Amino acid sequence: MNCHQIPSGEIQWISDSFVDPSGRVFEWRGEIYRMINSRHASFWQRLFDQGTVQELIRDNLLVRSELTKYTVDADQLVICHRRIPVASYCFEWPPGMLKEAALLTLALCIRLAEKELTLQDAHPWNILFDGHNPVFIDLGSITPVRQDIIWAPYQQFCNFFLFPLYLYSANCDRLARWLLRDYLYGVTEGDVLAALPYSFKLMHPHRTLKIWGPMFLSKVLDQLPLQLRNRFFLFAKAANSNFSHRRLRIKFLESLRKDIETLKLGHSSSQWADYYRTVNANYFATDISPGEWYKKQEVVSRLITRIAPKSVLDVGANTGQYATLAASSGARVIACDIDVPSVDICYGEASKKGLDLLSLVTNVFSVSPLLGEAG
Repeated sequence: MNCHQIPSGEIQWISDSFVDPSGRVFEWRGEIYRMINSRHASFWQRLFDQGTVQELIRDNLLVRSELTKYTVDADQLVICHRRIPVASYCFEWPPGMLKEAALLTLALCIRLAEKELTLQDAHPWNILFDGHNPVFIDLGSITPVRQDIIWAPYQQFCNFFLFPLYLYSANCDRLARWLLRDYLYGVTEGDVLAALPYSFKLMHPHRTLKIWGPMFLSKVLDQLPLQLRNRFFLFAKAANSNFSHRRLRIKFLESLRKDIETLKLGHSSSQWADYYRTVNANYFATDISPGEWYKKQEVVSRLITRIAPKSVLDVGANTGQYATLAASSGARVIACDIDVPSVDICYGEASKKGLDLLSLVTNVFSVSPLLGEAG
């Protein structure tokens, strides 16, 4: 393949990808690219040649990506990715969005396991939302499967997906979102066990054991003499060799998926989530009675039709009554509110109607900080 080298002075490296061992992401002429270094180039060339990447894209498990004829340096590959319009963080997502991101991660891992591949990390930063749709963007996370362990990023998946979802299920959403800001540790076993109410632990003993078991084992191992500890690790390593069978690995991932699919999230109800559903006129503290909201809907609808915006930002969107109107007219909409149940309802409606509407739990007066190395 004849390659054209991209001038280094025109490349804008994206700092978020500094930890990827296979390469780096950069922007050039308004497009998003991924440079694959020479050590990993043959692996990725093979995945494209075999149609693996194309298959994952077709089934909506991976961001649209194309192998280009460009290079940054000798023996490197350059892949072009579809740009996702808005970058959002997992602590800005309502519970329903985090759940969908977790299920996408597991669906991708199950498909990869069928091909003796896996993900080297299981972090929500690997996913962006295009409207209401989760999109897996971290192509560089795909790697050959390890034969000595059933799933290497399991602990990370627990800390950033499973345990936060347990907290959301128990209506501990504020704690879950704040702990998710810790992009190194997320929600630890100690965090979730301390925060979950006894009612959750009694109703979900198998989930509680999933948290408590490894934590208890770790404490026991710390108390053992070094010689006994080393013998245990040798035994565990030998036992892990049995996990190299593809079917067992897939079964493990499917059990995780079932755990999340059957997890009921907290009730989407609050003072503000019920704002448009109340029958108490005094509740609004305005001159508009509940039965007159249709007038405001008509006015907003006429304005949207007249202006025909391509994109809309709805600040203080509540449950998305007007964001939905804008999205239904064909606009790309971002709806922001600080009330989690309201935003979760907004996301649910956007998903149900297939709208290009991104629902985020954000305070525009205290915007999310940039994360990662040096921001």
